Amino acid sequence: MSDPTQVPGSTNYASMLVYGDFVLASGGTFHCDAIQGISGVVTSDQVKRLPTGQPQVDLVRILTHFHFASPNVLIEQHPSKPSVGTLTGDVSGGVHALLPGRASFSQHIILIFDGRPLANRHPLVMSAEHVTEWPPVGSSFFIEGQTDFYDLADIDNPNAPVIASLCACKTDVEHAITMPTHSPQ
Repeated sequence: MSDPTQVPGSTNYASMLVYGDFVLASGGTFHCDAIQGISGVVTSDQVKRLPTGQPQVDLVRILTHFHFASPNVLIEQHPSKPSVGTLTGDVSGGVHALLPGRASFSQHIILIFDGRPLANRHPLVMSAEHVTEWPPVGSSFFIEGQTDFYDLADIDNPNAPVIASLCACKTDVEHAITMPTHSPQ
């Protein structure tokens, strides 16, 4: 939808493709190329106004699922850690100025790489500039900095070694997925 007044209070799902480079601590780089996935986001119904006058809504990612067969990679949202973000209009104004805008997410994920579950201790931050549709179909989200991954069992151990680092990542939002809003009678 390109009507920014429809963004607050909405729940949206979209298909996505992930591209990126994981550098393994044991040596080598694993290049992700077009890993298919789905994402679901709930948008707050409250529109805030920043000191700059730009409108902003809070986002909560409720679903993250990506799968690739060879090598076997599964990416899921971490169920006990928040994955939150914001959509901030590029210019000042009310709800009508939400689009175009900047969408940003801070995410915690579980990455299962060839059967080994890994997790990030610090949020994986990705953002897209000049988003004109919601969900942001046609937008590309880029990683804002390196994110380190640890064995899931050792995620709370401050001395745990880094197993892999995500050094480059781009996620393309491909298509909106329509979900039923009520069950059939």
